[in-house]
Amino acid sequence: MFTPGMVKGLKGGASLGMTMKRRRPTSLSLVLDDPTGPLLTSLQRNFSSLRMRKAPTSLMENLSLAIGVSRMLQGPWKELCLCQKRSSSSHSEKLWRAYEDAKKHCKSKKLPPDVDPNGVFACNELDLRNIDVYGFDYDYTLAQYKSKMDYVIYSLAREVLITDNKYPAAVLDAEFSPDFAIRGLHYDIVHGLLFKLDQFHQIQQGTAYRGCHRIEEKELLELYQGSTCIPAESIEGPQLGQPHRMVQLADLFALPAMSLLSNITTHFLSNNIEFQPGVLFSDVEKAVRSIHPVMHNEVKQNVEEYLDKSPELRQYLERLAAANKKLFLLTNSPHPFVDRGLSYLLGDDWTDLFDVIICGASKPKFFSERGMRPFRIYDPKMDRFKWDVVKSLQKGVIYVEREIEIQNTQEYKETVNWLQVLTHLIDDLQDSCKDSESSQIRQQWEQEIDQLRIKAKAFFNPRFGSVFRTHHNPTYFSQRIFQVADIYTSNLVNFLKPDLDHTFYPRRGALPHEYRYMFI
Repeated sequence: MFTPGMVKGLKGGASLGMTMKRRRPTSLSLVLDDPTGPLLTSLQRNFSSLRMRKAPTSLMENLSLAIGVSRMLQGPWKELCLCQKRSSSSHSEKLWRAYEDAKKHCKSKKLPPDVDPNGVFACNELDLRNIDVYGFDYDYTLAQYKSKMDYVIYSLAREVLITDNKYPAAVLDAEFSPDFAIRGLHYDIVHGLLFKLDQFHQIQQGTAYRGCHRIEEKELLELYQGSTCIPAESIEGPQLGQPHRMVQLADLFALPAMSLLSNITTHFLSNNIEFQPGVLFSDVEKAVRSIHPVMHNEVKQNVEEYLDKSPELRQYLERLAAANKKLFLLTNSPHPFVDRGLSYLLGDDWTDLFDVIICGASKPKFFSERGMRPFRIYDPKMDRFKWDVVKSLQKGVIYVEREIEIQNTQEYKETVNWLQVLTHLIDDLQDSCKDSESSQIRQQWEQEIDQLRIKAKAFFNPRFGSVFRTHHNPTYFSQRIFQVADIYTSNLVNFLKPDLDHTFYPRRGALPHEYRYMFI
């Protein structure tokens, strides 16, 4: 707010006049003795931008400013926010002038620098000097699979459904679609819906699908009793013996499983076949689990077709060992499958790189049932378990138990930047849009925002968007990562870049009540 009254004493004989009515300023005038002098230029530059960096001392001493107007634009935008009484045509002209000024400002801004797709990103502060033991999973950590793996999983599971569960043979006609879904989606077992949740359990608008068909928000509200916010007890798992309501599909089998669920649901609906979504999900889940032995044999026989080999992987592990770090492998996969893959990726002496090797770990039970399931020693030459009692873990013994690339494109950056600027423009000017013409302009801008959001989402996936964010918030998948991981990266070899004494610092994010960041 401006302090009511007349503030005088400005250099050059200028004065600021302002009247107050109903807590809202209705007029603002600048009276200058020398309208062509340097003071006018200074005031236009410093006052109208609301930064006041070089304003006269007397003005700063006598004037209190706390206006929630964007600092980036001058002239029409400021005048719109301060002046309420305007003719309809004049007000509309100023709205569009503010719109054009905002667009010019957005285009004049330098686009943010690219993000390193091979970077390591911090959720929490982490000092590697304090890390003495490094543990690794096999699947999608040491072993990076090619996209062909998804097709194999889908085909094998589909065959099980038709052969063992007697699903219609027409299901064979539905092929795996790698671009249909993304990891981290939730499946509602009761209603048979697939959708994306944000960190606050809200269904992102436009991401709810029954089969391959999108569900409108009106139907969602009817299904979930007037709200698209899903209760925590439905998401986190069954409580006190209650049946499981929803599951998150985030592991390496997620994309083939979601494609199967959606294709079969679409087939049933198109042919008026009555079915229970819960039974369908159970059948697909069991089918996917049952194919592990067949899938493992396929990969072992054609390992070059399924695994991405990187010479830097062994280099990184040797670097850790040379720094006297302890290394262990903990995986659910069986040893023959792991041995074939790591022999290809690291060499036949791969076991020498690890201090402890644990296969068939049955995670997550491995962590929750400590002491209840003793280790057993596996003999790879005899391909059988030994009966020796395991009292300690020894080295050499085997125990059983694309987002950033899109963000870096110029089109994506420009789309998101203009989306942010236009959103702030509406936020600042919406209270001045009272007449019908101004309201229509506001509606046009809101429609443009909707189109920009759809465009931004489609850069990643036209149905579900980014794995890591919704329009406003991180996804539920992102929240889980932030909860369990201090740092994350796309590939293990990316850790070759930072030193072993490197400290990772998370980025400070802005809260809603803090400073407004137009470009972060």
